[in-house]
Amino acid sequence: MTFQRAINESQQPAPAVRDATSLATPEPVAGRIGRITYVAADAAWPAGAAPLARWLRANPDVLGDLLGMKLVGTDDEVPGGLAAAVFSDQAGRHTLAVLELGASSEAMLGSLLIRLSSVQAGTAVWICGQPRDEHLSAVSWLNHSVASRFFVARIRAARIEASEPAPIFELVLRPPRESAGDPDQNGADAGRTRRAADHSDTVLERPTA
Repeated sequence: MTFQRAINESQQPAPAVRDATSLATPEPVAGRIGRITYVAADAAWPAGAAPLARWLRANPDVLGDLLGMKLVGTDDEVPGGLAAAVFSDQAGRHTLAVLELGASSEAMLGSLLIRLSSVQAGTAVWICGQPRDEHLSAVSWLNHSVASRFFVARIRAARIEASEPAPIFELVLRPPRESAGDPDQNGADAGRTRRAADHSDTVLERPTA
């Protein structure tokens, strides 16, 4: 027969003490990192370009940074129901921006030229989802043939995960830069207008030789 001696409270084993570090708040897990995806403009804004035109009018610095100009929005209305906005520079000169979310079209080019005179703008910006080569050639010809200045920019959208789409603008074509004392300033030199996507900002300057 086996006898077991009773253990009083003084002989009870001490409870295990947790290490102080185990009581500390666990370190937070690193923040989640999203991923950017790019979407065609007409897919990102299927309702059309009118909301983007209003957004541009309220954010004139976006267009100004793209063109290298200081612009402010105006309340001028563009007739014809176009998705368009009119801006003004520090000298009070008007810039007309028209938006076309899909590929560039002859209809929009014609509307741009008509509206340019109606709003008395000396500068025009054609923003489209996919500028076509024949339209870039036509705008380049206009830059050498008329007093107005024409830009072409491409628009697409970016999302971070399921966020709202944000517009991204890429300058594709811009007018030639005029230099004082240029003997051929009014001539039609095919090398004066370059596509911004093909050449750096410096190369876009007209060669001196």
